[in-house]
Amino acid sequence: MNPVTTVLRALIFSLLCLCLGPLSAQESQGEKLPVAGKSPLDRLPWVLGPTNATLSGRATVQIPAGFRFLPADPARDFLKATGNRPSGEESGLLMHVRDRWWVILEFDEIGYVKDDEKKDLDADKLLATYREGTEAMNETRKERGAPPIRIVGWHVAPNFNDLTKNLEWSVEAESGGDRFVNYNVRLLGRKGGDTH
Repeated sequence: MNPVTTVLRALIFSLLCLCLGPLSAQESQGEKLPVAGKSPLDRLPWVLGPTNATLSGRATVQIPAGFRFLPADPARDFLKATGNRPSGEESGLLMHVRDRWWVILEFDEIGYVKDDEKKDLDADKLLATYREGTEAMNETRKERGAPPIRIVGWHVAPNFNDLTKNLEWSVEAESGGDRFVNYNVRLLGRKGGDTH
């Protein structure tokens, strides 16, 4: 049994590649982007890599070249603007500049997780929970004029890596005729710290 106080959750939505326009060539590494002539999403306080960023004072993450980063509050603004519902646990958002997929980083102080709990992973039950949550989120998406999301099924069924102590799964979904993958990784550790 290992005490666990850190969970970084990564959500990668490849659908975003279709939703955002090209970035300006004026962007410079490690600096905030200028706002003139940008879309509302590009007016958020993005920071370009390579640089380091702090995740709500709990951990440091390296932002490599070719990526841009938003801290917690602007990350929530980004989620709302793209028809997603923030959890309130966001520590930051990392986006690939060229391909436009993005990752949400969260910290969840969940306490103790027993190693034997991995045997209790019920893929069918988890998928049903995803579908229920998505249906609830679709009400908010409808109010914002965004198309509903339909869960297609598992892209990668839930599994626990004994060596790295991380839990991962991904769900394939469809919205507005486009398919995308929502990929989740839970990195379990004893405390917040550097994440590379």
